[in-house]
Amino acid sequence: ESQGATASDWSLDELCGVCAIMKIPFVVIVQPHMLKDKGMVRLRKVMVNGVGDSSNSNDELVSLENLAWTVRESLPSILSGNDDQAIDQTSSGQMQNNSNRESGKSLEPAVECIYIQNDHFFDAERPVSKGETSNFKVVRKEMRGVAQRAEAFLKMMVGSSENVLPVFVVDDISYWCLRDFGTNLMKISHEQRCTSACHETIESYPSHKRSLKTLGAAIDSYMKRTGFWQAENKQGHEEVALLLYSKLDDRFDLVTLKCRRN
Repeated sequence: ESQGATASDWSLDELCGVCAIMKIPFVVIVQPHMLKDKGMVRLRKVMVNGVGDSSNSNDELVSLENLAWTVRESLPSILSGNDDQAIDQTSSGQMQNNSNRESGKSLEPAVECIYIQNDHFFDAERPVSKGETSNFKVVRKEMRGVAQRAEAFLKMMVGSSENVLPVFVVDDISYWCLRDFGTNLMKISHEQRCTSACHETIESYPSHKRSLKTLGAAIDSYMKRTGFWQAENKQGHEEVALLLYSKLDDRFDLVTLKCRRN
């Protein structure tokens, strides 16, 4: 710290510049609202290919619980100057190879089940009264089963390189508009669900008519390209997970659809 100066006298760019000079590869940027609302921080790489680079183009949004793991995984490539390879791998095939290499390092999902039953709820911490003891044995068994199903669902989405999780990014639609669209999409079962969901959502958000129609077309194209929505007369179904991302609000929403597949 400079004599007579305080931490508040340093701008973020100046701080990152000093870290780069001192060969400190990362700066963690804490924004109170992001930390409180989402439990996330921004991780900025101030060293790229062994050279200082403090621009915000190197920012990555990371959940607090995964911060240490992200730093540990990124550190070897930054210090050895291998970031160019990661940056240059822009084709879908190369990115899929990266996913396959990382699949062996996938994290096991951790699930806690909170069970709500009428005017009671049960979790791992709340004490159980004597009157609830017999009922709690039944509920506890149900909680274990639901937790196992939740873990299986999460593994289905991200636990295998064979299961690609599509993310649809929209740059000018709010999170709440996307959430309404996703809800409408899940409520409709026939093959024209994208068109119907668009029409229902446009009634509430007419200013986003063009973007919503484009989003619907993109989802319809992806589902048909991957073999869904072309076998409506087949027996059985699969559950498909999609992520909708509002760039405007920097928030994700999960949509799950039950579909038949060729």
